[in-house]
Amino acid sequence: MADRSIKERLKSGEKILSAWLYGLTPAIGEIMAIAGYPSLLIDQEHGPVGMETIHVLMLAAETRGAKVMVRVPSHDPTHVKRLLDLGVQTVMFPMVDSAAEAEAVAAACLYPPHGRRGLATGGIRAASFGADAKNYIATYRERQLVMAQIETLRGLEQVDAIAGTEGIDLIFVGPNDLAATMGFIGQRDHPKVRAAIDHIVAATKKQGKLLGTVPTEQRDARSLFAAGFDLVVGASDVGLLREAASAQYQAQKPGK
Repeated sequence: MADRSIKERLKSGEKILSAWLYGLTPAIGEIMAIAGYPSLLIDQEHGPVGMETIHVLMLAAETRGAKVMVRVPSHDPTHVKRLLDLGVQTVMFPMVDSAAEAEAVAAACLYPPHGRRGLATGGIRAASFGADAKNYIATYRERQLVMAQIETLRGLEQVDAIAGTEGIDLIFVGPNDLAATMGFIGQRDHPKVRAAIDHIVAATKKQGKLLGTVPTEQRDARSLFAAGFDLVVGASDVGLLREAASAQYQAQKPGK
């Protein structure tokens, strides 16, 4: 595709506000793209979305000009290979806790000699079902964004090495699980959690990598962008629907 990828936009200095998709229906993804979101992050770690549904969600989002990203459920290289072959350019790996794990997930996304991703460009959607195979192989790294989530104490301790791993493009701070593993479950803005996040930010910037996270009660997307984050994933399809439905019912229920 001729339009710029999420990686290319972030690398050029653009800040991107994204939203979570739990895959209720392709129409919701399309509506969120119409609303202005340039990218939508499908959550396979906690959501029910399968490979075929991701394909349909991608088609719906792309029709309206939005790019789809996917958070995978694990570090399984076979699973991520299928997503990349489908045409997903941006992949998030949860709970990357060491340099060894960072190297492994990066290798799963890269063709030899840089990695161990299997080559089948003659028939995959990412290479226009073979029509663009040579160009895809030559240029895929320019558009492919690999995100590693730091969201545990082990990851925090190893953040310098993880951020410095070749093939990892963006460090994504997960404040929910980070707070929980630090003993402050549900307290994403606790001073010690905030200090840990500041350490992750500094280590990531030192390595020249991109930064992403989610908003918290005390830090909205705009304040996070001002603090140096490049990608913020805020609202979700289920959350927006839940809040709108509740507000509508409360405003119109009998007895008001």
